[in-house]
Amino acid sequence: IAGLLGFASHAEGTLKGNMASSPDEVNAFLDRVVTRLKPKRDEDYASLLALKRSETPGADALDPWDTAYFGRQIRESKGIDEEALKPHFPASEVVPATIKALGEDLFGFTVRGPLDDAQLWHDDCELYEVAKDDIIVGHVALDLKSRDGKFGHQMVVPLRPALVNGAPNCCAVLGNMGDANGRLRFREVETLLHELGHVFHALAGAPKPSILGWAWPMVPWPGGVEMDMLEVPSMLTQQFVYAPAVLAKIARPHAETGASLPSKTIEALAENRHLLAGLGNARYIAMCRYDMAMHSLASAADVDACGLWQEIYRETAGFTEAPGTHFASTWYHMCIGYDAGYYSYLWSEVNAVDAYKQFGDELDAAAGRRFRECVLEPGAAAGGAAMMEAFLGRPFREDAYFERLGVPVSS
Repeated sequence: IAGLLGFASHAEGTLKGNMASSPDEVNAFLDRVVTRLKPKRDEDYASLLALKRSETPGADALDPWDTAYFGRQIRESKGIDEEALKPHFPASEVVPATIKALGEDLFGFTVRGPLDDAQLWHDDCELYEVAKDDIIVGHVALDLKSRDGKFGHQMVVPLRPALVNGAPNCCAVLGNMGDANGRLRFREVETLLHELGHVFHALAGAPKPSILGWAWPMVPWPGGVEMDMLEVPSMLTQQFVYAPAVLAKIARPHAETGASLPSKTIEALAENRHLLAGLGNARYIAMCRYDMAMHSLASAADVDACGLWQEIYRETAGFTEAPGTHFASTWYHMCIGYDAGYYSYLWSEVNAVDAYKQFGDELDAAAGRRFRECVLEPGAAAGGAAMMEAFLGRPFREDAYFERLGVPVSS
């Protein structure tokens, strides 16, 4: 199909409208990150291998499953126990506090809810109304609890675009959060902040033709924000989970002891948020490279799909896949609109970390309203690079991302 449309590959056609507008630009970006993070990757690998040798003397390499097993040991040694934090995060209190902290304190909307008269598809769902200057801009349904047969991931689904001269926007957050007691893990609170970034991106702005509104490839109407801009607001808002001022708003006294979330715990969470990021990023970038390689082919007959993944995984992450397995065959992102677009998470994160420096770990209302006006409200009516430059006062830079990971930035 790409050939019939005049493109050399599917990737070339897919990327044409993105911030990174060609396979060469994406591959150069991934190569820069791999090169800059290689020392951290090697350092992480060595620290995990040392732990493995303490249990298996003479071990000379890590297996893919070792990262989770020994990584958990390292996190525990840093005093991070997510199970112990759950009594500070009852969903019934944290969810409304979080949506109002972001919507009202940061972005300047008025958030009302959960609404008592909402009629939704399940009793677990809650509906919130979002308004600006007393005008309703949209509604969001939160369907956050797990149940049998439910979609097993987390995502925001637009239910209706905000049509010109029509009804306001409506979207839903589908999640699987909380334990049997309705308590959230810290990572689930981070995910909640992430998904709410998408929500306010979806609901912000005046009604416009749907092709210029917030959407992504799974949505059954054309248009939407550039794929490598789509995650910028969500990756901005998720960073606030590590800000002491924000945790003070959304965390609750311990359900059993009544004690506040200890400041040392907050500091440990922030300091170790990128623990083992060298290895974690290496695996992710291997997936990005595989995605780009597969979708840059002129013909499917030109490649051994299984062998290509093994080669890229070994070169980029330093691991060999377990014999008889093929991870990419279970990787659903390639089938839901992220084909030739998986890199966009990292591209968006780099932009989001750069933008976050404008807030200084605070729910800065002035910066939040500027972000709303420059980035959220335009939707797809402006290009991502232009929106970021309008907010930052300059083109976005990669330095903040590497600084966050502790990687020296050249002058």
